[in-house]
Amino acid sequence: MTRGFVTIATGKDKYFINAVNLLRSYRHFSNNPLPFAILADKENEYTSFFDKVIVLPKNKVHNSYLDKLELSGAVPFDQTVFIESDCLAYGDLNEYFTAFDNSDDFSVFGEDGPLNGEGWFDYRKAKDLKDKLTYLPHFHSGIIYLKNTEKCRLFYNTSIDILKSIDKYFEVDSDVATDDKTFAITLSVCNFKTTKGKPEYICVYPSRYVLFAKPKMHIPSLSYSTCDKKRVKNVLLCHFGMEETTRPIYKREIYSLNRAIDKKRISRLKLFLYDIANVFSGLFIHLKHLFNKIRDSLIVDKIRKTFFKKDK
Repeated sequence: MTRGFVTIATGKDKYFINAVNLLRSYRHFSNNPLPFAILADKENEYTSFFDKVIVLPKNKVHNSYLDKLELSGAVPFDQTVFIESDCLAYGDLNEYFTAFDNSDDFSVFGEDGPLNGEGWFDYRKAKDLKDKLTYLPHFHSGIIYLKNTEKCRLFYNTSIDILKSIDKYFEVDSDVATDDKTFAITLSVCNFKTTKGKPEYICVYPSRYVLFAKPKMHIPSLSYSTCDKKRVKNVLLCHFGMEETTRPIYKREIYSLNRAIDKKRISRLKLFLYDIANVFSGLFIHLKHLFNKIRDSLIVDKIRKTFFKKDK
């Protein structure tokens, strides 16, 4: 039985570079590295770092988070763990296979909730799928477990069918990513259960669940504080988010990782400069969001005044 990891990169080079960074961090921290595959839209200088390259047919490339839906139709190993390319390892990720040991053929870390609860979908709006839904899953899809089985391929076919009519089951202005919407309904329809994970398995930062995170590749260590003030240490993986990979905090971690792999001294001054740059970057983003909020408010106010004058 073969086991291994897979990530996805399509489109611009920056996504492939992030994928290589994830790969290098995994191999650096793993005591017994498993094969690592990449699902891509083409082969290039970056895919050559991976043990296996799966090139998607052009008609199945979305160049977005929807590429994740193609995973269950192209499982590279008998047992595979998918990890988002904008993540970095801070420990041996092989532990995930132990966690998913008794899981369904497609699973994610999360919890199984009642259908009448709040979450990824409202079962009352599911129309023709309403009678097929079994539960309401709560999960984060940055880590996915897949088996190379007919059941997993059935999951794939079901998810593609659901995606075609996904707007029927959600409000048009919903800000939930379409891949997660589709996975949620498909998990429920196929009755594939989520897997209970540990807080140490992943830190999603920034997110509404994490108050503060401390990724420190130069030590190395990763810890975070939850919104209910709990401190989690010795975390295996940090999911930075694609936007965050352009900021100094991620670049600092890559600098530290590369120096550690090359067994070269890490400059404390350079780390300090990255930290200072990150503070200013965060301030700029905050001011930008504040400006956009004020601008949008003024536009709305102007529209109201315009209509008010017309009514008079």
